[in-house]
Amino acid sequence: VRTGAAATITTSVLNGPNFCQNTAVRVGFSVSGSLDPSNMFTAQLSDETGSFAAPVAIGLLAGTAGGTIVSTLPANGVTGSGYRVRVVASNAVTIGTDNGQDLTITNIGTVTAGSNSPLCTGGNLLLMASTVPGASYAWTGPNNFASMLQNPTIANVGVNRSGTYTVTASANGCSATSSVTVTVNALPNASVTPQNAVICAGQSVTLNASGGTSYSWSPATGLSSSTVANPTASPTASTIYTVTVTNAAGCSSTAQSTVNVRATPVLTVSPNTTICTGSSTTLSVSGAQNYTWSPSTGLNNPR
Repeated sequence: VRTGAAATITTSVLNGPNFCQNTAVRVGFSVSGSLDPSNMFTAQLSDETGSFAAPVAIGLLAGTAGGTIVSTLPANGVTGSGYRVRVVASNAVTIGTDNGQDLTITNIGTVTAGSNSPLCTGGNLLLMASTVPGASYAWTGPNNFASMLQNPTIANVGVNRSGTYTVTASANGCSATSSVTVTVNALPNASVTPQNAVICAGQSVTLNASGGTSYSWSPATGLSSSTVANPTASPTASTIYTVTVTNAAGCSSTAQSTVNVRATPVLTVSPNTTICTGSSTTLSVSGAQNYTWSPSTGLNNPR
């Protein structure tokens, strides 16, 4: 590495004195004298008072002749109006003049986007942006979504609301952006068979639910289990059973089955009599709608 005053570097005035944090600037400079072919130019930024006691490198350019260094202002600098920029050479070590003009750099800070994702179809999507003092907000997202609120809500969302949402916070002519990915999951297609069943008192019927990965029945009265897809129902009274079907994403929907319980009929048969061989008698029964006699031997109509 060569040292000495082999060259002179003059940093040009930047185009505009007002800048935002984390933005690109073009630092122009000229060189008189000679530099080693291995030389590297570095654009340096002072602190907010113009001091280069602890300069920040903001761009690099290899070469020996003047030109323009495409640089990026730091994202974490403090807001100030006394910044300066200069260009230095590495070989021979040469410190250039500064740009000769105070620069104002505004840092509004960062914004962080958030949401209540994941959520299920029919839920309310809550978008949230961290507070940037004095800032206005602009959100964009799927299906041409746009909002100027800091924390907007989208009601009754469907799966088409899934995607990336971006918020831009703007203040004092500067902006910061952040994005969040939202997932809206579909509801399970809950179904149950039979939807209507008729049993007699003391009998049972199997209910079969489908469409999810877990099941919860209500009421649990009369069921062999309230947490399986196919419980046996033995209610003592007519009951409407509701099953909540949940899928792997944690989303739920419901279906219903009605089990109607019919009372066991009380039969009255007459007469209780004795007849002679070759004679006949009429048997009568009441208490129900349909009848079947057994055994049918000797009966003119067993039904």
